[in-house]
Amino acid sequence: MQNRQVFEGTVGMLDYDSIAGAVAKIRQNDAAGREQILAAVCWAAFACPQAITPIFDALAKAWLGAEKGLVPAMAAEPDNLPSAPLESSFWQAFWSVIDQKNFDAISITAAVAGLGGAVHSSMLALSEAAAAQHPGASAAKTRPVPGHTDLKALATTPKNSLGYTLHQMVVDNGYDQ
Repeated sequence: MQNRQVFEGTVGMLDYDSIAGAVAKIRQNDAAGREQILAAVCWAAFACPQAITPIFDALAKAWLGAEKGLVPAMAAEPDNLPSAPLESSFWQAFWSVIDQKNFDAISITAAVAGLGGAVHSSMLALSEAAAAQHPGASAAKTRPVPGHTDLKALATTPKNSLGYTLHQMVVDNGYDQ
């Protein structure tokens, strides 16, 4: 990243056209596109949980080439969604993670999860509200908790299947221990 303060200033909601433009840049191996997506994802993850679904839906649809009209309407302004401030203490923690090198799957997961301790205290209520408003959330109260993933069953799935890929990812990264 060229300028951290500039990046911090770009963190926020992107409209579909901006996300699609960033995806096009990513396909051309342009770092600016990656930074645009990172800025939107950071805002959703660490400041505005209600932005998670529209940002990730737009990102997936832009990556897959869906037409703009097929994407649900997104808030044009971040002020339309409740968000927590990203204070200097958060950015210090964020940049300390970015500056680390040689992550494996477990250590990067732990480092990013650790950023949860640096978010504003209002994120708990914002996250609870976003979870409660998520489609299907009310059904979770009446459905049983799913069982554990059966790694032996996943190992028997066809090699080009999602199940087999999930099995390999779990085993290759040591999550099966």
